[in-house]
Amino acid sequence: MGAEQALKVYVEVFAVFDEEGRMLPRWITWEDGQRYRIDRVGEVKQAAAMRCGGQGDRFTVYIGGQTELSLLRTQRQAHGESLGQVVCGAQGGGGREDEGMKAARRRGRPGYKRCAFTGHRPQKLPFGFDEEDPRCIAFKGAVKEAIEGLIGEGYAHFLSGGALGMDLFAAEAVLELQKKYPWIILEMVSPFDAQAAKWERAYQLRRDRLFAMADIVTATGHAYTKGCMFRRNRYLVDNADLLLAAYTGQPGGTAMTVNYARESGIQVRRILPN
Repeated sequence: MGAEQALKVYVEVFAVFDEEGRMLPRWITWEDGQRYRIDRVGEVKQAAAMRCGGQGDRFTVYIGGQTELSLLRTQRQAHGESLGQVVCGAQGGGGREDEGMKAARRRGRPGYKRCAFTGHRPQKLPFGFDEEDPRCIAFKGAVKEAIEGLIGEGYAHFLSGGALGMDLFAAEAVLELQKKYPWIILEMVSPFDAQAAKWERAYQLRRDRLFAMADIVTATGHAYTKGCMFRRNRYLVDNADLLLAAYTGQPGGTAMTVNYARESGIQVRRILPN
């Protein structure tokens, strides 16, 4: 086997600073728009990237417990907000680009099953935007109970499209269940960057929290187009083994997503609000 070759790419890095001024990388956003949470930071030292070029502060970080990346902040970018040049190589890999990224894209253990969420917006739910309504409280409890049941069936990777209503409720339930089942994965999928621009501030903050806490963030588009929602919905179905749908039979995007799943041979389970 030949020596492992590093892949040099430029990525966005979100970092924080501790009380002593040391920078701690927290997330990276890959070239395709997917975002990955850094599990831990290993060695930090000044070093030259002999195989890829460059010199500065090198951070060894781990994603998904199995992918090792070497992040190099070059001297010309040392005072910027991002790390800049990033040299990446998979731990124990054979030098192919896809080997390292496969582990980061789907960091679940072999055998994990995936469940995507879809459902009506509040306008089509019987309780509307009133989350104090007993029917809404009961529905959110039923969603959490359904997801916990799926975990018992081996589902551990959950995908949410980040919309109001079912998407939001289900993603929040996954985050809550991660306290009990820390191995489960939440993937948030954004159809375009300004998805929440017209939402009330409280909902924006809830959505931001979900994207900040998610294990994986995927952007299926950045600018709004007529087809961006459908592209997001197709991604959800194409990357799922099961679709959990809050679907009452009303026409719209949820109906089209359910129909697409059925046409694709993906199992659909409906959960109905009272």
